Amino acid sequence: MDLKDIIAISGKGGLFKVIGRRPTGLIVESIDAAKNRMPTSFTQKISVLDDIAMYTLTGEVRLIQVFANMQALGKTIDPKAENNELTAFFKEALPDYDTERVYPSDIRKAILWFNILKDEMNFKTIMEEAEKAESEGKEAKTEDKELKKNEHPAVKTVAPKNMAAKANSKSAGGAKTTYRPKSV
Repeated sequence: MDLKDIIAISGKGGLFKVIGRRPTGLIVESIDAAKNRMPTSFTQKISVLDDIAMYTLTGEVRLIQVFANMQALGKTIDPKAENNELTAFFKEALPDYDTERVYPSDIRKAILWFNILKDEMNFKTIMEEAEKAESEGKEAKTEDKELKKNEHPAVKTVAPKNMAAKANSKSAGGAKTTYRPKSV
């Protein structure tokens, strides 16, 4: 399981795992003991946990990093606790979070999500795998750039033969073709 497969649905409590797709939405399963399945529609607001980040004083930190930090602390807190307790716990997990842009409700939601997922996932392992895949992707991009850089400047990309023939026939005064829709 990865955070890109986990979603939160506005108006629905808890988290859901995407198990299928349909033409008008997704098929999801709740991440709890009940494992209820239900369809979603395009009118529902869906947030993929992998796309969520928390504001810090230096930028943004992905939610997987925040969860890994919470897991490293080795303790949890009830999301229904007082705001000052929640912010103290969150300050331990993410010391430089932006207190003006991250509200107590955001902290409460992150802690709730962490409590749901902590037994299901090892966040540190997932984060390391994602960083490894990202670094491999960057290496592939730099190799492509080097290949393009090493090309001779006199070498030009040539259009396919059929495209070149069409261009030549038009420029040589060839017959123009017009599109005419079929009559119904």
